[in-house]
Amino acid sequence: MDFSKGHFRLLVAGLLALMALAGAPSASANWLTRILKHADDGVPHRTGKRLAAIDEAGAHLKTLPAARRSRAVAVELSDEGHWRLRNAEGEMFTAATPDELKRGLRVLTPLSEEAAKQILLLSGNTLFKDRAKLKELPADAELTALIESRVYGLHRRMVNGVERYSLDVGGGVRVPVRSSTEVHELLWQLARPVELSTIRVLALEPGATGLLKRTRPGDPAPARVAVESVDPERLPHMMSAVARSTVVITGRMNGQALLYRPSSGPERTLALDELRQAAATHDVNLVVIESGSARQPGTRNWFWQRVALTSLDGPRAKPALPDLIGQLTGGIPVEIDAVVMQELRTAFQLMGLARGAAGGWTAPVSETWRDLAPEVTGTIVASGLRLDLTSRGRQRELDARLVPGIPSLVQIGYLVFLVLGLAGLSVARDWWQRLWPLEARSDYPRRAGYWAARGVRGTIFLLMFMPLVAVVSAPVAFVRGTWRSLVAIGTILAYPFTRRRAA
Repeated sequence: MDFSKGHFRLLVAGLLALMALAGAPSASANWLTRILKHADDGVPHRTGKRLAAIDEAGAHLKTLPAARRSRAVAVELSDEGHWRLRNAEGEMFTAATPDELKRGLRVLTPLSEEAAKQILLLSGNTLFKDRAKLKELPADAELTALIESRVYGLHRRMVNGVERYSLDVGGGVRVPVRSSTEVHELLWQLARPVELSTIRVLALEPGATGLLKRTRPGDPAPARVAVESVDPERLPHMMSAVARSTVVITGRMNGQALLYRPSSGPERTLALDELRQAAATHDVNLVVIESGSARQPGTRNWFWQRVALTSLDGPRAKPALPDLIGQLTGGIPVEIDAVVMQELRTAFQLMGLARGAAGGWTAPVSETWRDLAPEVTGTIVASGLRLDLTSRGRQRELDARLVPGIPSLVQIGYLVFLVLGLAGLSVARDWWQRLWPLEARSDYPRRAGYWAARGVRGTIFLLMFMPLVAVVSAPVAFVRGTWRSLVAIGTILAYPFTRRRAA
């Protein structure tokens, strides 16, 4: 029986000792970071080689309605620069030249002259392999792209003689196709649902005594988010109260400063650099709505109407970011511009949101209307949007935390050492006995006090001391277990000779 215990302990200690080596301080940050960063690389719908599989695109064609399926072709650009085509029935065609590409499309989609235009579904990495090769695709074809198991409309237009491509993500928002890293980051930012309960619309009011609270105040109109008046000078220091929320402010941009008009007095200036730094420190998503007018939401205009933003009430309980942008822009097509990607933050802007607004008004009239709208209708009309958001990697790290406020890397490391400490439990317990001897019952007049002291001692041992000495106690326990196993094996092998000698 003793041998079986020692053998089992030897096996467990050996496995956990390997975990200890992997979790050593010099290497733990390396492999844990890789786990957090690439935990889903093997999933088919994520970025990687499996994303561009022509079979995955072909399988999606089968889900299309019959009218579209008959004229749809999955398209992929190989590493050799050849086009691989596949229709919904699984028929394949490889084209090396533009003429062969046209012939292949005719073979896979035998359309008549009067038929509708073809639908081409491009695999994700085809967009980033060779942008010049995309010019070979038919100019009248409807282009779509399959990225992370989602299909996006692909638009192309000429800008200064250069063909530009952008993805339609809904709400009139388009993502420019420049690099794979940028596109996947922006698509993730635009796809994640927005918690309406975490949106805080602020009115910049110098001298306001109110403080931001962790819970948002209610609004008598359920279709609108309540406006909170804050002192802009104290706003960076109040960001900690709205950590991991979305803060919305509005005004007129002047370079890197925001011009705003409070309820009384002239326009004032707010530098955004300090506000952005505070937002990054507390993982706050900062949204700046640019408007021709600097009036703040919640203030009164000349007609004594309360100025407000467009309703933030979406069709779903958790609308995506393009849904909210579409409400601010009226569905006018806009394109993301000036993308700045950092390890913890992703910032981008959408400019010219009111272009073509007001039923085809000309640009000068449109700009004039944006300036007068708060004074006439009480509604702030957006002319631009700047977003400074938590990056994809940072948000994943925040979501991986079991205990808020403690980095997930620290929490995972603690759990590893806690499990590792179980392998050296007997050794750690002996050391703990010398450091903190067991309480004597006679030292406590009441039984409750005695058991309370033992509980505190045991809790500190399990949660603090055992993980702390796990790197040492586990190898010691492993060596002891190995020695006991060798002794047991030697005893078993020597038993016949010992018995014969005794006889």
